[in-house]
Amino acid sequence: MIRQQALFYHSLSFDLFDFGMSSIKALLWLAAAALTAAQDDTSQMCSVKMERVTVNNCLTNAKVPQASVGSDSYKFEINPYNTRVPYTPAAVAMPTTAKHVQDAVKCATQSSVRVSAKSGGHSYASFGLGGENGHLIVDFKNMHNVTVNPTTFVATIQPGSRIGNVAQALYVQGKRAMSHGTCPP
Repeated sequence: MIRQQALFYHSLSFDLFDFGMSSIKALLWLAAAALTAAQDDTSQMCSVKMERVTVNNCLTNAKVPQASVGSDSYKFEINPYNTRVPYTPAAVAMPTTAKHVQDAVKCATQSSVRVSAKSGGHSYASFGLGGENGHLIVDFKNMHNVTVNPTTFVATIQPGSRIGNVAQALYVQGKRAMSHGTCPP
């Protein structure tokens, strides 16, 4: 984002010279614009940090498993599939029960933080990380059970299940299959 802003200000400097402003005035204007942008970025970062502290405290008090900020687990969980669109979530909840999911959503609501579910392996636009900074990510990777009722053959599939695991469980538990595709590694 800083590089994008630098390119934006660089292009503005050429426009200013085209309008006949002196070099010193243009540099002062650019410095003021850059300072304003840095203050905006800092206030946004401070806001995300406050949201992070509030939602993390709530998750801890509610005993919702989470990836702690700064831990190797957290770094792994926020590593985007598409490195061109990295986002920093306020927190990453890693529920193992429906109650954990409910409590995580309550914490986000109390902290005025948006919630994004991550239940797949990737998102080309980083929607699993919220698609913007400051979301509570509810990562369902620990909720991946697949059970098949042997009488009705109705499958109950938790949201963190991956397609390969689902297909394998359907066959092992009920000799059932489903059509599915592949995704690039």
